[in-house]
Formats: sequence, structure tokens, C-alpha cells
Amino acid sequence: MAIIDTIVRTVVIIGSVAALSGCVTFFGPSMKDFGDADTTWPATGTDTVKKAAADVLAATTKAKFNTWGEEYARVNRSAAGLLSALGIAGAAAAGYDASKDVLKGIGFGVGGIVTFEEFMNTKNGADIIKQGHDAVECAIAIADGKLSLKTGPLRDAATTTLDASTSMATMESFLSGQTAANFTTLTKQQLVTLARYEALSGIARDQATRLVRDLRAASAALSAAANMGAVAHELWMTVKDTRSEVVAALKKDAVDLAAVFGSVQASINKVKDEILTKLTQAKQAASSQNPEIPQKAADMLPQIYQFAPLDTRSFPDLMSSFTIASVTTGLDITKQSTDLKTLAARAAGEAETAIDTEASKLEQIIKKCEKSAG
Repeated sequence: MAIIDTIVRTVVIIGSVAALSGCVTFFGPSMKDFGDADTTWPATGTDTVKKAAADVLAATTKAKFNTWGEEYARVNRSAAGLLSALGIAGAAAAGYDASKDVLKGIGFGVGGIVTFEEFMNTKNGADIIKQGHDAVECAIAIADGKLSLKTGPLRDAATTTLDASTSMATMESFLSGQTAANFTTLTKQQLVTLARYEALSGIARDQATRLVRDLRAASAALSAAANMGAVAHELWMTVKDTRSEVVAALKKDAVDLAAVFGSVQASINKVKDEILTKLTQAKQAASSQNPEIPQKAADMLPQIYQFAPLDTRSFPDLMSSFTIASVTTGLDITKQSTDLKTLAARAAGEAETAIDTEASKLEQIIKKCEKSAG
């Protein structure tokens, strides 16, 4: 019975197509099916206008691919599963319903480069349409992901790191001056302790310097990526390219679908090369910060202060930019030491958190898009 039903429905399709071909030729997808195909990029508009134009282009393209997918599924039940991601459960349920009204409803333009018969007979039509739909969705996600990037946390982490580094340098400079002034009264052990402090502090400062550099580079990359005008133009061009590739792929019933996702893949590679590499480099710099080094250096300060005849009147205020204990309660070397350790540890922590937050946004989008691309 199922076999007979299939045969009958298939005959209906063929009969309907034949009946229609006697009075009018139905053409399949072409660039002319996009009513805005000739719309030009609003080069002189504001960034907001450009983004709005790109959003409309992407939305109408998704809608068009949905329409093609629905009609394809109505006359080709095997497409239903492949197009399920398009949300066309109703079309899938219709199965082989290929009435004249349904066929006319496809609405392909006269200027199509793929005839209706060619379109419905493609073996890879469902995959091509779905690939185009997914590619546009990914282009939109990449654009939104870039615009959601925040450079503030990275800049703040760089500032905190720089404050810690500057504080260590200030203390080093002060102790060097005091050591020179009191050199003849210091014992060998005291000099060794001072030298050890300067070595540890120097290493910590070098680490902090690299982290500040990489955080600033990552922040600049994020800022450039989040430029609304540039994001809008990339989305516009990606959608336009995807349209062309889908129509071309349908014409030749392409098996290799890589070209449909080609423009989006270029955007993905750009994100990887221009943003994620900078974030990864900054993450490595943050991860390489050894909190024990500034901590050990800071722990030596009270000891140095006790044996060296330091001039408390010129003692440096390391935390002048923070309202913390060592500032509000006077120049206390023990509190200064504790605050310096806290600030150094906080710098690396803030950096890693800021980097992970921004990188994860893009990594999730890329993972989803590359999965769709197959």
C-alpha cells in the first residue's frame, strides 16, 4: 500500500509539472529572486544606517532560503530531515503534496538560472539550501559576537598590572637609593637580602611588562573588531557572497558545499587570526605570571625595613591610586607589603577573567559555525 501511495504521489508531481509546463515555464532560484539583489552598499551612511541595512539584507536572505526549503520539502519528502533545522515541520508533514497551487506558490522569477524541474530534481538541493541558511545565521552570529566584545575589562586589567609593576619599581628605586646612602653600615647578609629582593622584583616587573603589552594589543584588536561600520560591511558582503554561491551550487547540483560557506569561513579565519591570537597571547602572558615571585619579594620588605636605617619621611606611597589600608592609615611597611602582594595577584586574575570572557564568546560562535559547515 505504501509503495502504491508513493507511486501515486510521484505521478501527481510529474503530472502537475507537465500541466504547468504547457502554459508557463517555472524558473528556479536566481539572484533576481532576491528583490534587493541590486541594492547597493550605503557607503555614505552612518554606522547605524549601515548596520541596519546589513541586518535587513541578512534577514530577508534567511527568509528566502526558508521559502525555498519549504517548497523543496513539500515535493521531496527526503528533504524533510535535512531541512529540519529550518523549522519547517509543516512543510515536512505535507510530504508529496505537489498541487498546482503549491507549485505556483514557489514564486520563482522568470529570470531564474535554475528551472523548476532542475530545482526539484537536484539530489543535493536540500543540503545546499540548508547550508546557505546556516551560513547566513553564522554571519549574523559573528557580527553580533564582534559587537558584543568589551575592551574595558582588558584595559582595566592592564591598568591594574601596570600599577603593580610601577609600585614594585618605585620600591626598588627607593631601596637602591637608601642602600647607596647607607652602604658602609650594611652587613654582607643585609646586602645579599637587598640584592635578592631586587632580583625577585625585577623578574616580577618583567612579567608584568609583558602582560601589559599583550593586554593592550588584545584590547586594540577587540576595539578594531567591534567597529560597527566594519562589522556591517563584512556582514553585507558575506550575505551577498552566500546568495551567489547557493544559486551557483543549485545550478550544478554541487556535492561539495564548501563554497557556500566560503565567505563565512573567511570571516571565521579573520576572527581567529586577528582577535583570538591576540587573546591567546595575552592569556599565555597572564598564565605565566608567577604570583610567588612578587609575593616573596613583598614579604622581604619588612625585613629590609627593620635592618636598614631608612628615612621614613621619604618612604614611597606605593598605593597612591587606591584607597586601601596603607594609604589611609599612614606609611606602614607591613601594610605596603601586603597590599603589593594583593595587587600583583589581582592583576593576573583580572587579566585571565577578562580574556576568558571575551574569547569564549567568539569560540562558541566559531565552534557552532564550523560544525554547521561540516
